[in-house]
Amino acid sequence: MTETGTHETGHAALGREGSPRRRRLVAAVIAVVLVTVAVWIGFASKSSDSGSIGGETVDSMASPAAVSPSLSVPPERRYSDLELGLDAVIEEEIMPFYARYRSFADWEEPYEERQRYLDEEAVGHERERLYFERNLEVLIGGAYEDLPLELGRGGTLDRAYDLAMEGCADAAGWPGLKINVSSEAAVDDALAISGLTYEGFLDLRHECAKQAATYPTLDPVVRDELLGRLREHYRAAVYEYLREFPDAEVPLVDHEGAPRPFEETTIWICQKEPDPAACAVEFRVELPATE
Repeated sequence: MTETGTHETGHAALGREGSPRRRRLVAAVIAVVLVTVAVWIGFASKSSDSGSIGGETVDSMASPAAVSPSLSVPPERRYSDLELGLDAVIEEEIMPFYARYRSFADWEEPYEERQRYLDEEAVGHERERLYFERNLEVLIGGAYEDLPLELGRGGTLDRAYDLAMEGCADAAGWPGLKINVSSEAAVDDALAISGLTYEGFLDLRHECAKQAATYPTLDPVVRDELLGRLREHYRAAVYEYLREFPDAEVPLVDHEGAPRPFEETTIWICQKEPDPAACAVEFRVELPATE
């Protein structure tokens, strides 16, 4: 789990503690996420043969709906990007961590609650959608590691973000104070140097991060080009994932016939358990009637 950096995203462990059967089943159901990341890494390593992921062209990996990917449905897909809510997921993931969250706890508590809700309460389309979004978050987190240099860690966007954070601290009355930090030791140093309270430091870092996320030190044309390439890099990763796993799609809006890949996989695994009925109750699925 990472907190620092311009575009890195925060993810906790995928599973939760529980019965051996629960851990085994959940691990099996979400294994596709791990496969997805491996697929993306293989795709990224071949990107030089297919054009530039973030630049002008992406030959074989480009969406057949490149003119309007949010509205059109590629032939191999059931849903458009708009129906999948893909744009919103990508926008969330490209936002710097501390522009989204005031502190690590502000991220961790909702995440843990979402995990608890998934494990103990969520059913039907809502559960499917939550798992689908988590798959995309993990996928995009993996795709971050394969960004072109100017878009990734230490690149143009990162440097512009750091510079804006420094400028914000200066303007707020703490010249030279390093606020783009997350480790306890670095935060303690900032408190000792500035005299800020811990809560005051969190407020300052959060407000400055929101300003820095607009990249005010970059020419707007350059900023928009870089952010556009960043979005398309992540979109290409998701497209490849959906090509490899077309049954993983879960639209924003439930409807008759909407896919339920998590539920279907859970049922299939429960049917192989020594006590399928108990497994079905534990995971809140309904086994098909038998003759």
